[in-house]
Amino acid sequence: LDALKSLETLLIGHNGLSSVASVEGILACPTLNTLDLQHNAIDDPAIVDLVVRMPALAVLYLQGNPCVKKIPHYRRALIARIPTLKFLDDRPVFDEERERAEAFYAVLEGGGNAKEARAAERTVVQAQRDRKRAKEEANFQAFQDMLAE
Repeated sequence: LDALKSLETLLIGHNGLSSVASVEGILACPTLNTLDLQHNAIDDPAIVDLVVRMPALAVLYLQGNPCVKKIPHYRRALIARIPTLKFLDDRPVFDEERERAEAFYAVLEGGGNAKEARAAERTVVQAQRDRKRAKEEANFQAFQDMLAE
């Protein structure tokens, strides 16, 4: 992979890959934005430490690997640790989900427990609802003002 500096997509799912070492070469591809590793036999959660070092990663398929069950709070952790991620395992990553995941993961990284992390996430959810409600009210008021003219 060292010679593939412009590679953007690598589809190596269903190939029986079983170790992080077997895919370390992906770091030689700085433009890689789509990585399909699904349904291999990767058991080591350290795969996360590898993929977070990919500067352009936007799409990641890791489902179907034993490591997924070993990564605490898998989806939240990956979304929080990979700021460029837009799609994870057949599901898009929306800005609101990212904001919640980052709040959750920040508490865990700071030494908090899952209960505290969920509380931080609930706080963000409430703030998101409040912002949405305020925006809807502003739009409604603008509509009312337009009708009154």
